[in-house]
Amino acid sequence: MTRASRILASTLLVAGAVLPLSAQKSPLNIKPGLWEMSIQLDMGGAIPGVDMSKMPPEQKAKFEALMAAQKNKPHVVKSCVTQEEIDKYQVSETDKDTSCKTTVTKSTATLVEMSQTCSGPAAGTREARIEALTPTTMKMVSKSTSGRGAGTTVNMDGKWLGTDCGDTK
Repeated sequence: MTRASRILASTLLVAGAVLPLSAQKSPLNIKPGLWEMSIQLDMGGAIPGVDMSKMPPEQKAKFEALMAAQKNKPHVVKSCVTQEEIDKYQVSETDKDTSCKTTVTKSTATLVEMSQTCSGPAAGTREARIEALTPTTMKMVSKSTSGRGAGTTVNMDGKWLGTDCGDTK
């Protein structure tokens, strides 16, 4: 899986691993249950995890055309968010990476801001801001930079669909 795929996958999984927080944490005021997430990915500069310098010109052109077609095109996914995940700010799969250090810099019922620094294969930084606009709507902006300097911005809008997640994880 490429770094770009991991970034998209980790963003799509709005419920991932536990972020360590201090005693004064305040969970976001959002409802647990089934959420629909509209995610827009904007990769600036080089594409993280992809070395296009070694691609033949035809393959490079096809890859660039594919990425251009996806730019600013929202992807819609459904995710089941539990109360425990809300309480612990379980935000993404990248939080499971033991080479990453996550710091929550602001925590209120309507806003969480955090930063993450990773070493190893996923070297880079990430800043995330999650807003609970209402208990049934949320918005996230995440900006990350890979070790090679490539930047990615993820914008997500979420809306609560109901308490029953069905088969959705």
